[in-house]
Amino acid sequence: LAGINTILAHPERYRAIQQNWDLAKYICDLGVRLQINAYDLVLTQNNQARSLAQWMAEERLISFIGSDMHGTREGSRKPHMKEGIRWLYENVDATYADDVVRKNAEKYLGIEKLPVASK
Repeated sequence: LAGINTILAHPERYRAIQQNWDLAKYICDLGVRLQINAYDLVLTQNNQARSLAQWMAEERLISFIGSDMHGTREGSRKPHMKEGIRWLYENVDATYADDVVRKNAEKYLGIEKLPVASK
């Protein structure tokens, strides 16, 4: 009602959602957008987080994919975007993957098109 748009980052890591996956659906029904980390889709050693992230993608609950990058210095968290984006395109339909990877962010930010990084 106040015009606030809420994005919940890395819901796949929250214990409450790991214990009750339907909570992710409930949160989405409230209008909250979910952003999972690309790393958690394929590379994390946390099996609960990986399984939950993949399930949320398959259930079309996520709106955004993020890097969870915390810096560029040695030892800081790296983005690992390519691996997560590849998983999306291999496991969900391309239209939904396009929305998660680019189009939802473009709409949310009110811009026509995000720049594409070169290889």
